[in-house]
Amino acid sequence: MREQLYRIVCLKRSKLADSNEHEYLSDWYKHCHIAYWMPDRAGYTFDINQAGKYTSEELDRCMGVHLDWFAMRVEREL
Repeated sequence: MREQLYRIVCLKRSKLADSNEHEYLSDWYKHCHIAYWMPDRAGYTFDINQAGKYTSEELDRCMGVHLDWFAMRVEREL
């Protein structure tokens, strides 16, 4: 069984849209610019395809200010 992988979203550097301006969550999400950690914690990217993928063990070693990032589970390909 493969280990679960995660992308790290940096809330501090993401540009989130005003949720009051959008009726649906999907519309709000399209107007946000989400910043992801790149592989090996080597900077940030707004392109999800360039985002690093981290194991839960690697997440345990990540530092940060309280609530400035969160882990997003990578969906497995079928």
